[in-house]
Amino acid sequence: MTPSTSASFAPSVFRSREHVAERALAFEDFHNQNHRYRATGRRTPNELRAAVARRWPMAGDQLPTGWPASGKVEFIRFIRSDRKLRILRREIEMPEQLAHRYVTATLDLSLRGEQGNLLICDHQGELVMRAGIAALR
Repeated sequence: MTPSTSASFAPSVFRSREHVAERALAFEDFHNQNHRYRATGRRTPNELRAAVARRWPMAGDQLPTGWPASGKVEFIRFIRSDRKLRILRREIEMPEQLAHRYVTATLDLSLRGEQGNLLICDHQGELVMRAGIAALR
């Protein structure tokens, strides 16, 4: 059967949690076969899955140890009401306007801490502050 734009899933009344679990799998199959998204080029989840090669994580014994000499590591964190950015077992106090917002902290591994190797940007990509990871407490 060719997916159509008028395909729908009938509303249901569930009698129990088991009934929900049973119907959830059917809904997931229906959704993945019929729902198209602009972000995926109007493809369904099933079409996207078939078109993209699956990448598996590296085995633990294949991962490098320590930090590389260069490169960048990005941390995306939500700033809670205490205004602390928590990364690498450190806490950095953030400005008040960043409470309850996401920030991106980019650690530049090619720079030393005293060179300001940590750039912190707000949710719109604007630079908020520059810090050195070695100088953090």
